[in-house]
Amino acid sequence: MFGTLLAREIRRLASSPVQWGLLLLLAAAAAWAVGSGLEWRETKLAEQTLVPGEMSERPEEWMGALEKAEAGESISPFQAQPMALGFPAILPPGPLGDFSFGRDALYPHYAIVQGWRNSASLFRRYEVEGPTTLATGRLDLTFVVVVLLPLVLILLGFDSLSAERENKRLPLLLVQGVRPGSIVAARLSVAATATWAIVAIAAGVGLLLADAPERVARFAVWWSAMTAYCLFWVAIVALVAASFRRQTNAALAALGAWIGLVVVIPSGVQFATAALHPPPSQVELLTSARRAEAEARQHIEERAEIYMAEHPSDEAPAEGVPGFYRAAYLANLDVEERTAPLLDAFEESHAAQDRLADSLQLFSPVMVAHDILTSVSGAGFGRTAAFQQQVRRHLQILLDAIGPATVGQRRLSVAEARAIPAFEYSEPAIPQGTWRWIGLLLGWTAVASVLAMRRLAGVRKNPL
Repeated sequence: MFGTLLAREIRRLASSPVQWGLLLLLAAAAAWAVGSGLEWRETKLAEQTLVPGEMSERPEEWMGALEKAEAGESISPFQAQPMALGFPAILPPGPLGDFSFGRDALYPHYAIVQGWRNSASLFRRYEVEGPTTLATGRLDLTFVVVVLLPLVLILLGFDSLSAERENKRLPLLLVQGVRPGSIVAARLSVAATATWAIVAIAAGVGLLLADAPERVARFAVWWSAMTAYCLFWVAIVALVAASFRRQTNAALAALGAWIGLVVVIPSGVQFATAALHPPPSQVELLTSARRAEAEARQHIEERAEIYMAEHPSDEAPAEGVPGFYRAAYLANLDVEERTAPLLDAFEESHAAQDRLADSLQLFSPVMVAHDILTSVSGAGFGRTAAFQQQVRRHLQILLDAIGPATVGQRRLSVAEARAIPAFEYSEPAIPQGTWRWIGLLLGWTAVASVLAMRRLAGVRKNPL
């Protein structure tokens, strides 16, 4: 009997222009998201080979001038100075970053690690677009999964039982031995398979076109999370279908569930985390940095004597080295010391927000799914925060390496310069709790499924 119901639902889907239109719109959105993601990925990969315009000279050019100076050749006093040595730090695209690139413009993705910089000034410039883009994000595959997939599934399946009730067909089906659960299962099997397949095929095409074998392991986790999320919404639609006799009421309830779960609850959690753990003022951070720099420049000689006492050197200052290199370096040391507490406060604020969001999203399957899809893809604020921490650590390595030579007003030796590593980003591993979060999604699915079956049992007793 279930096979007959399944064949009926397939014919219904095939003969309904409205339902076909919904699936085509979903397919178009998924295709657009995949294409845009691949274009974004290629752009990000191309950026890895470019030197940002803020760098006055490439590291290899700087090293070439230093080698000439060490060989006894005459070069400008402004060439090969330690403060001018810089390394571009560019955040590469995530392993599946093209699946979750929608809000990439919100986060800094590059910095110049150089003696002229300090931790407060590394990330002042952001890759930003229009205000609307920043507020809503661009269409990516994660958006298609989290927002559009459940909406299409709702529109295809909300009336699976209420239509039979309003048309008085349900009692006749029950007499023939058909169970209400079989009617709902047949409709949602067809609807869920169609919507899931569209997204799964689009994601598979995106995986293959990127031609990056290292993406496969993460894709398996991403695919599992997407499937679990789809099953959750199948259970929600089944619960709605079993709970209302009229199609209009079922439609309003289903759309209300979508709005509440996809829009209202995540927005409320974000508001609560920001209100309970507000970050320090950016204005205060910039003001402290400027004040520290101004005060440090007023006591350069005193600061230099203290620094050289802590870092003694037998090498004499080079002739003609401009003194502003030493002044800028010492000013940056003061800025580092004074702004460190504020930067630590920023990091602690975000960590507290993450902890609170993790506890609150236990009650939001949509937030759980979004968090899994984003973190597995290698996108979002968490990855950017890791990038910023790595850049700041590398800046400290550079400042420690060039400090004695800069304050002593001499150049580095070639051996000292070669010992300073270039920046290399270390990709964070997939969060260990990912499978537990997927299990939580399945747990919510089981709860909704049990409630739906209880409702369906009541429908069998009272079909009208």
